[in-house]
Amino acid sequence: MLLKSSHVAILGSVLLFTLFLVKIDRYFLKKNSGFCLHYILSDAPCDPQWKTEGPFPREILEQPFSYLGKGSQTYVFESQDGKYVLKFYKFPSHMRKIGWLKHPFAYHMDGKRASIKKHNLDRFHLSFNSYFLSQKELQNETGVVYVHLYPSDNLRTSLHLIDKLGMHYEVPADHMGFIVQRKAASLLPTLQQAITQKDEHLCKQMINNLLQVITSRCHKGISDLDAMHHNNYGWLEGRAIHIDVGRFVYDASVKTPEGCQKEIVRITQSLSDFLAKESPELHQYFLTQLQHDI
Repeated sequence: MLLKSSHVAILGSVLLFTLFLVKIDRYFLKKNSGFCLHYILSDAPCDPQWKTEGPFPREILEQPFSYLGKGSQTYVFESQDGKYVLKFYKFPSHMRKIGWLKHPFAYHMDGKRASIKKHNLDRFHLSFNSYFLSQKELQNETGVVYVHLYPSDNLRTSLHLIDKLGMHYEVPADHMGFIVQRKAASLLPTLQQAITQKDEHLCKQMINNLLQVITSRCHKGISDLDAMHHNNYGWLEGRAIHIDVGRFVYDASVKTPEGCQKEIVRITQSLSDFLAKESPELHQYFLTQLQHDI
């Protein structure tokens, strides 16, 4: 049966309105720096070993947290007092709530999609294992105060989030995976500023402390699969810390002097390149410090 012209007009209007809504949605998502509450909600299976250790920092989390930025794996919110950050994992589409609605068959029948799914699941487990390690073994080296990675029923409170557009959300802490970490300044820009101000003492202090924090992690038999990048390390109250806590793994080889030295050289290559360009004197100092006993 042929559609009447009025039906065609209605159908066309519905399609145009739907397209308009999609365009508006994409516009505001872009304006919101890609953040959507749906992206941090997941039904992904969690490992019982991720159950939280340590007391819940209720006083810290009673304040609102405003959108600060995003990394390759997380969205980051800053506390109202400016002392802490709250990090949430960015889940790929198939791991979000009712994620099966997107490509419902492809992840089972298409080889490429199945490979993507496996990659995402492996990365998720690597990241959550690393987050757990950061609290269990590396609180001093990371500034991590608390992690909540496994669903609970005893917190009975909400996290107050404010996105980039000023929208407010109250999300149940019991159902969320998140990290609470002390906020630090990015190390390389801080070092750049100290070089510009010719503060040689501070520059050397930052170099020494960075080497010490990496060495401390190595002595605990933990490797960082990432090298040093712009925002991987921070400077907090006169000491260096790991800002990015998503790529830690147990590796006994880094506990040896040779393994630790190799880890440090690999991780700090970008720092070496930076110093060679900005300050040959500090670069020579850095190379000398690398030769010291670990």
